[in-house]
Amino acid sequence: MTCRMTRSSIGARHDWIVSEGSTTTLFSRGTVGRLRIARAYYNSEVLQVFDKTINGESVTAVEVTGAGSCENLLIIYGFSSGAFGRGDLRVHCGGDSSQVIDELVLADDPARIYRLGPGGQHSCG
Repeated sequence: MTCRMTRSSIGARHDWIVSEGSTTTLFSRGTVGRLRIARAYYNSEVLQVFDKTINGESVTAVEVTGAGSCENLLIIYGFSSGAFGRGDLRVHCGGDSSQVIDELVLADDPARIYRLGPGGQHSCG
């Protein structure tokens, strides 16, 4: 399946492309201990964090709907392994398929900002 979020080209002013109105699910996965999404904010809104089972694994997830403009996605993570916790953030592409968005989420940096934009001819200032 095709993911609804793709990496932007080199030199773009946003990290990820999300088409306007397109909804995609992002989820956290722990590699050392359990990694949870504690809070998430996008397009001036608090996103609902929910539990989901993907590939037989219980994860926390949020849904992001492309705003049609360049916006920050702020995710605050929680770790079960304290200072040694780590994991990754993924986009669910449907079925058993997912794509890594951030492969190095660390407990010593629990808040991350990702820049999402519509792609194409749009410019993020």
